[in-house]
Amino acid sequence: MKNRGKHDKALLQGSFTLLILLTSLLCSSFGALFGATLDSGTIFLNTEVPASTTFEITDTYGAPVSSIPVTWGVPYTNLKFAFSYSGTNTVSLKITSANGSGTSLRMKHQQQNNTYVAYTLKFDYDGQGSQQPAVVQHNVVKNLVKYQNSYDNLSGSMSIETPGETLIISGSYKDTITFYITGT
Repeated sequence: MKNRGKHDKALLQGSFTLLILLTSLLCSSFGALFGATLDSGTIFLNTEVPASTTFEITDTYGAPVSSIPVTWGVPYTNLKFAFSYSGTNTVSLKITSANGSGTSLRMKHQQQNNTYVAYTLKFDYDGQGSQQPAVVQHNVVKNLVKYQNSYDNLSGSMSIETPGETLIISGSYKDTITFYITGT
């Protein structure tokens, strides 16, 4: 019986060592599961918030304008614009004349080739601010000026001035003015 006790003691000691070893392995396995990163993944989220823009040219009564009758030598001041933009970009405007040359806006004679008459378009780039309408240069980009730190609900005036008719060849003249609004 004495020998048996010695073996029981060794068996018990071996079991205890095995139990410690298994506990260590389990703890290190759980540590690996909970303490270390086994794998990772990435999700990329993309979205776009669309900017909202409106630009309208009207007469002083609010009626939309698509064609303007011009009388030679008489300024046409019956124009205004409304502009609204919600977004984070700086807004610029480029105004072009279909018959423009250099920085001049021009109307083209409809019956005689190469006959043009320069005219002046004034535009209020400042909207409701204190600046007066400026002379537009064909194909030149200018920034619109925010009013009270916003482009929302800008409105201003426009006018067209033509030279007196004594210097002009008779006939019909036309031009198309295009407004390019860009956010940068």
